[in-house]
Amino acid sequence: MSKLGKGVDNYYIRSSLRLYLEGMSFRGIERVLGVSHVSVINGVIKVWKGFKDLAYGRRKPDKSSRSG
Repeated sequence: MSKLGKGVDNYYIRSSLRLYLEGMSFRGIERVLGVSHVSVINGVIKVWKGFKDLAYGRRKPDKSSRSG
């Protein structure tokens, strides 16, 4: 059974990743975006694992998730 939850919009995940890569802290991102710092951490980790899998060839890019 899948976990029920509100989830976080991809906009916030992309924005939090961009701010994190620019050097902002997780709590700083929380204040700017109005999203829990735990959600920010989980979103960054989720994206990072996806990049790592792509880099090591464990998975192919998902064409359906592209926002073009």
